[in-house]
Amino acid sequence: MKTVLLVSGLDIERKSSFMRQLVCLGRELNDRGIHAVLCSSVLSKNGHTCKYRKSLFSGSMIEHTQSFLKLIWGTGANAAVLLGYPDQFPFLQSDIPDGFPCFLWAQFSKPPGLNTLRNVVPVALTPKSRDFIKEAGFTGPCPIIPHGVDTSVYYPLSVAERSRMRSDMGLAGRFVVGTVGAHTSRKRLDIIIEAFSIFSERVEHAFLMIKTDRVRSLDGYDLNRIIARNRVAANSKIIAADFNKKQMRNLYGIMDLYVTLSEWEGFCIPAVEAMSCGVPVVTHPVQGSGETVPYKKHLVPGGSVFWEDGTVLLRADPGETARIIEKIFRDPELHKKLKKSGLYEVRKKYDMRIVAGLWKDLIEMNGL
Repeated sequence: MKTVLLVSGLDIERKSSFMRQLVCLGRELNDRGIHAVLCSSVLSKNGHTCKYRKSLFSGSMIEHTQSFLKLIWGTGANAAVLLGYPDQFPFLQSDIPDGFPCFLWAQFSKPPGLNTLRNVVPVALTPKSRDFIKEAGFTGPCPIIPHGVDTSVYYPLSVAERSRMRSDMGLAGRFVVGTVGAHTSRKRLDIIIEAFSIFSERVEHAFLMIKTDRVRSLDGYDLNRIIARNRVAANSKIIAADFNKKQMRNLYGIMDLYVTLSEWEGFCIPAVEAMSCGVPVVTHPVQGSGETVPYKKHLVPGGSVFWEDGTVLLRADPGETARIIEKIFRDPELHKKLKKSGLYEVRKKYDMRIVAGLWKDLIEMNGL
């Protein structure tokens, strides 16, 4: 059996979307006859090393720690997929053997330094990331392979399940607007709250559900204060607990609309998870979520563009966001159409079985 290293730019012991993505991909590759070894790129006191698990399904955590080059030799790896940013993999410039297929599964917010791509085959998450790679001067093939979701986990609730869960949470008869994301300034949860406040003035039974990692962000923004300032404390809920996949699926399932207004996203997995659960997504024409939703004419218009360290950021307009939310709320046929369109898009492009098939084809085409 051939072996592929799946390497996260974040520590293997840290819960992250990178690790969840690679574990899911690894299982699918294993089912296709490719042995996947899960790794992470870390910096230790002795320099740069890699942590790895010999099996994705092993109960033990860390099997060994060593350099990337020794890891290739020790596992007999035939290829590697690196998920993250180039600077998360310092070994790129020195420890990649000649002819060894090494793929950088990357999301770029601006053109990367061409030298960072010298020893890898870049694989873009979205068309915009590929544009940046080409703009940097990279002339080789640059395929696009998006992130995937496990559609055996993320799928619509039955009518009975949904009704029972909403009733248990006191949400029967409510129109639930939801969002999922870390509480950082880039996610702009404050604009989502402001947009919801405008919408709730027009729709009495609206309710806002926010699933995040912390109520108070590391830079000092307190969601409770923002909610109080926008006068929606009585019809909103913040969830800052750690949820498993089933709990996340149920959370998406009780929502009527999912809203994401990040100033920039490399991809935005929660938006695709929401679509996979049959929830229409409201977003704006930003990199990432604005590229993944299939209903482009219903993106939130307006907003303001600004630059930060060479990255183009887009700040959504809360009034326009509220208008789009209300438009979908007042048109049940449009809501049904967006739900159906999102589900079709996931099954066509973002199902992890499809993503794994794309990776298998690409790896084999490069000599596995």
